Amino acid sequence: MKLYIKMAIVLTAISLLSAFALSQVFLWAAPIIQANKELEVRNSVFEVVEGAKNFDKYDDKDFRYFKVYSENDEIIGYAFINVGNGFQGKITVIAGVNSDLTIIKAIKVVDHSETPGLGDIIVKEWYTEQFKNLVVNPNIGWVKEGAQKKENEIYAKTGATISSKSVVAIL
Repeated sequence: MKLYIKMAIVLTAISLLSAFALSQVFLWAAPIIQANKELEVRNSVFEVVEGAKNFDKYDDKDFRYFKVYSENDEIIGYAFINVGNGFQGKITVIAGVNSDLTIIKAIKVVDHSETPGLGDIIVKEWYTEQFKNLVVNPNIGWVKEGAQKKENEIYAKTGATISSKSVVAIL
């Protein structure tokens, strides 16, 4: 048998074994990854709604939200998970709002693939702090840094405006 045929057979066998091994690792890791994502969402609900002690989870086809309760089992707010497009991929944001849905209490970006050092400013504390007690009516907006902003606007970071605007659009 010619050398190139033997090499092709060996490389094919190695590729098949590697693909099988990789698929087994994926099958093993997938439930663990999913459980960690759920734990992060659970912890994020308590972060974005201050005073939260318990919550009920509601799943719709394209929408997931949580009714959040205080220690006395009173509704103190809601948390919403929204997904939208950023500059490099999907951004997943969880937002906490007060019980009458008029003020964002806090937000947390739980997943993104934005550019490190630039677009990833959306996870920095100085950026997410802008959303605390932000009025949602009329719609949330953004202005460039240095401009005068209203009570329903945040500052979009120069150089990362797509990421900044994307978070606003997701909310």
